[in-house]
Amino acid sequence: MRNIVRNIVTLVFIIISYFAFSTWINWMTRQQGNTVIVQIMTPFQVVILGLIFAMIIPTFKSIFLASYSLMRKYQKNKNQFLLYKYDKLMLILRMMERNVNANNVDGLKRNFWSYDNNDLIRPQFVESLVADLKTAVVRDYALPKYGKVVKEVIKCCEDFYQKERAVSTGSVKRRLFFDISQGYQLTSQGSNYNIHYFETLYSKTTNKQQLGWKIYSLYMIKFNYYFLFYGLGLAALVGVIFFPLIGQYSHFNLTTWGVSLLVMVSGVGAIISHGVKSLTLSKKKEVRKYLILPAVTYYFLILLIFLNIAGSIMLLPSITAIPPESTNIFESGALPFLFALANLVLTTALLIYILATLMDYLKGPGLVKEYLIEGIILPLVMFLAFTITRTTLIIYYDDPQGLNPFVNMIQTFLTAALFIYWVVNWIFSSMMSAVVNNNKYLKLHGVSQTPKKQQKTNNKKNKKAND
Repeated sequence: MRNIVRNIVTLVFIIISYFAFSTWINWMTRQQGNTVIVQIMTPFQVVILGLIFAMIIPTFKSIFLASYSLMRKYQKNKNQFLLYKYDKLMLILRMMERNVNANNVDGLKRNFWSYDNNDLIRPQFVESLVADLKTAVVRDYALPKYGKVVKEVIKCCEDFYQKERAVSTGSVKRRLFFDISQGYQLTSQGSNYNIHYFETLYSKTTNKQQLGWKIYSLYMIKFNYYFLFYGLGLAALVGVIFFPLIGQYSHFNLTTWGVSLLVMVSGVGAIISHGVKSLTLSKKKEVRKYLILPAVTYYFLILLIFLNIAGSIMLLPSITAIPPESTNIFESGALPFLFALANLVLTTALLIYILATLMDYLKGPGLVKEYLIEGIILPLVMFLAFTITRTTLIIYYDDPQGLNPFVNMIQTFLTAALFIYWVVNWIFSSMMSAVVNNNKYLKLHGVSQTPKKQQKTNNKKNKKAND
């Protein structure tokens, strides 16, 4: 999800660059005529436009089609799954269960080879199990403690298969969106089966709060679906039914506040529907009380995201209010509107990046210090600094739409600073990811990472012992 945020920022940067470059070319043409510089630079507009189309397709796929493509692949091969791939999968899982209970590492390794090299349909909850078992073998953990977990995964596979068989044979009536629901349960990390796997795996852990964060981070994967169906549905209902009544019987300014109000309605609707469903979904009642803190944290961040979007929409300047023939480049054409739109996207991206960091690492191995600084503290500091600076300028100059030349120029520099931050973030996070993964690898294989001073002290102690 963090990579999706970076892709969106990159796409916005290219789009803003295209329109800013076009505005600069038009401004230069008005000020100096069709000079040699204008003639040389004009063809680069086509290059930037090509970059936009090159980025739109992969970004769209990563946001909207990643889960859909996996579900589509399963639907395409569903008959094979029902005929023989399910039997092959169950055979491997039952062999895994036998070897896990017997603590037979060599037999389990052969099961891993069969699982990786056979043509199977691999449910996400089975993938989670196999990944944890491989880690247990590498780290030489006791395998029998996974016996109950393997048994529950087998039950989940049987439950999934029986549902498909019942619909295929006609013994059970097909529900609305049944295929989509089954595809999601099979392929998504946020599926009920995958969440049940982790609840079973960590049922005896003493750190229940950490389990609560992990479970709710998996629940949050479904939030975009709740936003699409419940949030946008409620916003459409309010817009169609209540807005005409508000416009007719009150003096509420829908032109200024209407879009922002719909944004908040959709956000609150999605939060309420997702929260009610998620907090009642856990099958283990003792875990539910540990879901409260993660739920409040996630929903506060999401509410802040929607507040930022709604507030930024209200501050967007009108393109028609901008003087088109201004001699100041910062007031020329659609630049003020474009930079205000970029501010909306980039500040929202900072908050989504914090949310994505929590989700990506708390549903996985945990949040290490490096990602805490890079993924939460720095984006939060940038967001607060930008918001406080912009709010101060708006209040001091009484210029909410940034039409004042000085305010407009400062906002342009703030936008540039945000773009620079994201470029540095992209480079630094890639380097840091390699370092963190290397440290995990060294720790996994028992390689000492003792600081040099401590190593020198240990060497001296060893020499004295030898003497």
